[in-house]
Amino acid sequence: MEGKCGVCGDPIDGTRNNEAPNGKYFTETIVGTYRSGAVIDVRIEMMANHLGWFNFKICPVTNDAVEVTQECLD
Repeated sequence: MEGKCGVCGDPIDGTRNNEAPNGKYFTETIVGTYRSGAVIDVRIEMMANHLGWFNFKICPVTNDAVEVTQECLD
């Protein structure tokens, strides 16, 4: 799929383990609350540098039973 992935990093054409509502790793646990425009620290652990980049987006969760969409993240 040309390196594309789902909105939470899962394969675009595979099982969505990280996404609501049915993802294996989706626990409904709130691990952070952020305000619009806030600056946050993010830590990355890389095992190899492939000269790529990271792009982070967040979207408000208003209903755990609804899948996050790319439109919301944009």
